[in-house]
Amino acid sequence: MIFLTLVLAPKVCRWTNIVLPALYIVTVVASAIGETWAYFYFLSIVESALLVLIIWYAWTWPRQVREREVSGGQAPVRRSYR
Repeated sequence: MIFLTLVLAPKVCRWTNIVLPALYIVTVVASAIGETWAYFYFLSIVESALLVLIIWYAWTWPRQVREREVSGGQAPVRRSYR
């Protein structure tokens, strides 16, 4: 997933980071059904919480804004502090 984050376009990367963890949460919940060990339930909850955090972070990640839109159509002023 780290490689995909680096090579995919931002819009595709955003939706990939929303859809794949959602699907993985379903598999975590499905594998926890019928288990009798308490630590398996605990770790499944922790893993699902981290996946929800990934989804939330991808959902709220700011969209990229072009520099000209921010500066009101003017070229940005570059200052050199030496």
